[in-house]
Amino acid sequence: KYETNNVHVLNAIKYINDNITQPLSLNSISSAIHLSREHTTRIFKKEMGKNFVTYLTEIRVEKAKTFLCCTSKKVYEIAYDVGFGDYRYFSQIFKKHTGLTPQEFKMSKNNTT
Repeated sequence: KYETNNVHVLNAIKYINDNITQPLSLNSISSAIHLSREHTTRIFKKEMGKNFVTYLTEIRVEKAKTFLCCTSKKVYEIAYDVGFGDYRYFSQIFKKHTGLTPQEFKMSKNNTT
């Protein structure tokens, strides 16, 4: 989806994907790729065209969409599986990004299969 040759950004993306179920922050990512918060913020915005939090949220929502249509897990389980500690907050973020609640999304996908 995104293309970059920046090794630091690629390492950050790999770290995010490998640790998606964990609470991730700019601090944890910066530490993992051995850069300052400020430098991580700058290169992420430059290379990805969006800030770290936006990118992380989009990745989590996309992963949740896969779980919602392809597993029988409950919404609260999926929320935790993609790194949200509060499934109500997850539902709000999911609806903001997709226009549907997780349950509505799951039902719409189940009706088309």
